[in-house]
Amino acid sequence: MTIEKCVERIEKHLGIDDEPEILTVIDPDTGLEWQAAGSSDQMDWEEAHDYCDSLNKDRFAGYSDWRIPTRVELYTLVVDAELNPCIKPLPGIKCKSDNYWSSITYAGSPSGAWSVGFGLGGVGGNSKTNSFYVRCVRGGNR
Repeated sequence: MTIEKCVERIEKHLGIDDEPEILTVIDPDTGLEWQAAGSSDQMDWEEAHDYCDSLNKDRFAGYSDWRIPTRVELYTLVVDAELNPCIKPLPGIKCKSDNYWSSITYAGSPSGAWSVGFGLGGVGGNSKTNSFYVRCVRGGNR
């Protein structure tokens, strides 16, 4: 066994990864910069705003202009509903097959907001007290 192979096996066993963690991805079609993973927990709509605010406070990936995407921006990540999750295959992007909050209040009810589902690619209005994931974005026109 070569030294390189031995080192590779030891690193794999110890969980050491030479690859840097990918924090953000840029969609070449829209120019928007997205969190690669989004939130690890579900939260209500107000908490989703707080989550993006905390990224700004912490200067996540070196920036302080993170926000919840509009429903149109979020939907640009949806691809073929035959896939599950049906998210655009950008290098490094991770997604749960679940709903993600948009920043847009549902016009039919101020207590609701739009979300996009990455299980089947649906868009819908939901109560702001529901718990969904959030993927913050920066850039583009709000």
